[in-house]
Amino acid sequence: MRQLKLAGLAKALLQGAPFRVRRLLCYPGNAPVRAELLVDVGSMAEVWRAAVLCHASQFSGPTVSETVGPEIVERRLARMMYWGTFAGVRYADAFTTLGPLLLRAEALLP
Repeated sequence: MRQLKLAGLAKALLQGAPFRVRRLLCYPGNAPVRAELLVDVGSMAEVWRAAVLCHASQFSGPTVSETVGPEIVERRLARMMYWGTFAGVRYADAFTTLGPLLLRAEALLP
């Protein structure tokens, strides 16, 4: 969070122009959360699966944690399906926010 605040300061010792982050969405990883935003990821679920499985070397060896392994792909897909049931889609990813989320009414219309 400190880096986000520093990014908006003109005199901070950072490269590039100052930039204020207007909204930070937090991805919960393996933590249980109360979702505040659901994103339909149905069109990307199989692409995500293939991309993760390309890194098979990350699933074995002495540095692997209990949350990393080939079965994590199936668990994450199951979680995406769980969140999808609340949004009426096949797969959804859940996010939390650090403050209220503002949507324009026009964005909710078909």
